[in-house]
Amino acid sequence: MSAQVEEKPELSQLEVAMDLGRVDNEGYFSPAHMGDGLVKSRFDDLSLGKACWTFRKALFYCFVAYTSSVMEGFVLTMSGSIIANQGFINQFGETQPDGSKVLNTSWVSAWGAIINVGQIIAMTYVPFMTDRFGRKLGFYSCWLLYTACLLCLTFARTPAVWFLGKLLFGIGVGTAQILTTPYVMEIAPTRVRGGIIGGGLIWQVVPNARARRTTIGGILCSLMLQISNQRYPLRYLLPIYVIWGPITSLLLCFFVLPESPWFHARRDNKEASIKSLRRLYQGIPGYDFEEEYGIIRRSLEHEKLQDGEARSLTWKTVFTGLNRKRLTVMIALCCSQQLGGVTLIYSYSTYFFQLAGLQDPFLASLVQNLIGLAAVIVFTFTVDKIGRRPILCPSYTIMSGVLWVIGGVYYAGSAASQRVLLALVCVWQPAFTVFGNSYFLLASELPTAQLRMKANAASWVTQAVLGIATNFAVPPLLTHLGIRAAFVFGATSLPFMIFFWYFLPETKGRSVSEIDELYEHRVPAWRWAKFETEAERQMRAVVTGTRLTKPVGV
Repeated sequence: MSAQVEEKPELSQLEVAMDLGRVDNEGYFSPAHMGDGLVKSRFDDLSLGKACWTFRKALFYCFVAYTSSVMEGFVLTMSGSIIANQGFINQFGETQPDGSKVLNTSWVSAWGAIINVGQIIAMTYVPFMTDRFGRKLGFYSCWLLYTACLLCLTFARTPAVWFLGKLLFGIGVGTAQILTTPYVMEIAPTRVRGGIIGGGLIWQVVPNARARRTTIGGILCSLMLQISNQRYPLRYLLPIYVIWGPITSLLLCFFVLPESPWFHARRDNKEASIKSLRRLYQGIPGYDFEEEYGIIRRSLEHEKLQDGEARSLTWKTVFTGLNRKRLTVMIALCCSQQLGGVTLIYSYSTYFFQLAGLQDPFLASLVQNLIGLAAVIVFTFTVDKIGRRPILCPSYTIMSGVLWVIGGVYYAGSAASQRVLLALVCVWQPAFTVFGNSYFLLASELPTAQLRMKANAASWVTQAVLGIATNFAVPPLLTHLGIRAAFVFGATSLPFMIFFWYFLPETKGRSVSEIDELYEHRVPAWRWAKFETEAERQMRAVVTGTRLTKPVGV
């Protein structure tokens, strides 16, 4: 371990902190400057319950930021399900020889796929815009895109205009996906960061042309559509009119959000950064804004030693050195979802429920959503207690194992096997929901603070492109293999399962500086949870006023 550190010419975290914190040669922190050199907050050791109460104001802002996910749930579920409405078919369908109206399958496929294209478009400009002009501008642009989307859907009378609305929605979703979780990462207290992000994802929907990870936003919209279709089967615009209410309130939510203190700190604007910190943490006993700003600045200064000035960073930086190692884990988390059978399971889920005697597709969808919601709630309340690895690795192992069993059930050929398939889907669903939510959390924690937006965009582009590919690949697989297609995804998921057990790090309770330090010291992923960082030792030394007993770099 020490040999690896000695080979590195850069300063270690603690050396930087000692230089800026005025630590004497014997390892004591001067009482006059106690805490000036911290790179980990004194509040990171609070209990979960106490941390939630202490930082309740910051938690409020975090959940306000996630209101954009509610709109994702409403619009995605509405625009995806409304195509079964007879009034919609009458408006956008093509007249058949017998006088009936039928939707053109090419347009239906295009409406689904264009969302992924919109995500890719968003990923080309959001990192530049938010790093240069701030996170709040990103939220405002998200609102403008949602509003433009809703205008198109409201006044669309041709398939092409509906197509444009779905494209604008895809760009808005891509903007929110890249922006929201990294923003929450920058304003959330480290101690409860996982629970906050997990709780925020209760509202979230992640679109895939055939697969959706839906929670509260989608459930509410599904209920609305069910009632609307029963009472007003020809008035397809009613759900769209209802969504204008939430979209208006969304602007107010974005208006009250503070700018990220990390954004201001990157631009050396101490006054604005502390102003943001005051909006987030005002009134907390013992909270030293100068000290917390110093932690942010020292974390950024150390990253500059590794990667250079933020303004000089390019996309190439994301793919070099230790940043490449971080990005590899993020991309693996993205790709493993598509190659872990998500499109297959969601394409076949309605069929599985029908085999079990549940003919109503709405009821089947509601059952899936409620299972997913329960999984997210459990994830929210456990991720900061037991960690990321103990949840994520077993979840993906279950996903992979269930795929092999589903493929094997094909050869059983008994009536009982039909209900077994339903049970397997109900096991796979919560495992996938937990795993998918873990991606958002780790994707915000693993990149350096300077490259957080670029790294998120790079991983999301990979997922969007692979999502388009799997959506085209799954139908032929289902046609030729049926549920035996699960064997294909069982095989593609196996390498990812092994990868996660060996290379997925544990980030629970780690500050930005600690994650940097663990990567720089090349600590194996499975040792992160129990490894004591220099930042931890330094923080305890400051709090207790004791001597640092170990030499720097060991």
